[in-house]
Amino acid sequence: MNQAETADRFKLIIRSEADLPEEMSRTYQQSRRHVRKEFVTVVESGVKAGEFRPVDPRTAALGIIGMLNWVAWWHQSGDPDADRSVAVQLADMALRTVAQDSGKPVVPEGPERAISMLREDLDYLERILARDRT
Repeated sequence: MNQAETADRFKLIIRSEADLPEEMSRTYQQSRRHVRKEFVTVVESGVKAGEFRPVDPRTAALGIIGMLNWVAWWHQSGDPDADRSVAVQLADMALRTVAQDSGKPVVPEGPERAISMLREDLDYLERILARDRT
C-alpha cells in the first residue's frame, strides 16, 4: 500500500495540493480521477453481478479511497509484514462495506433482486413487529 510505505511523501502532496505547480497539479488531478474511476467501475461491476449490495458506486468508492488514504496519518511504516497486515485488514474492511452477505444466493441486478431485497426487508419488519407484540 503506497500510502503506508511513503506516508510522508503522500501527506506532503495532500497538504500542498493547492500550491503544486500547474503541470504537477494537472497530473495529480488526472491520477486522482483515474483512481476514483477505477474504484467506481469495480463497485458498479460488483453491484451488477449481484456480488455487492446495491450501493451508490461513487459514494462507496470515495468512502473506501478515503479509508485507505488515512492510513498515511496513523500507520507507522517500516515493517513490511506490518504494512502487509494493515493492507490486508483494510482491504477486508473495504470489501465488507459493499459485499453481499455471505451464504445468500447471488441475484444479479434487476427486478428479481429488488423483489428479493424487499422480501428480506419485510421479513425483518415482521420479526420486529412480532417481537414488539410480546
